[in-house]
Amino acid sequence: MAGITSKRSLISALSSFPDESDLLVKPPHFTGETLERYAMKRLAEPEVGRLESHILTCPSCRERLNEHIEFVRAMKAAAKFKSSGKRAN
Repeated sequence: MAGITSKRSLISALSSFPDESDLLVKPPHFTGETLERYAMKRLAEPEVGRLESHILTCPSCRERLNEHIEFVRAMKAAAKFKSSGKRAN
């Protein structure tokens, strides 16, 4: 009987062990502030490398970064338009 109990305990212990996908370390996502600093080219160099590596494999952060880049472009275009003295109709 002791053998059966230990086998059941072993099977129970193994079934509760995480699978290999749970064992992989997943890097945290970047904050909006960090993505914005990158889009504005104001992110410190060590962080730039980490972010660029991360966005290669993270569609969520890549999409959010693209939104920040588009926003920064729009703000620069608006500032340039305003400084040119032109008026919108």
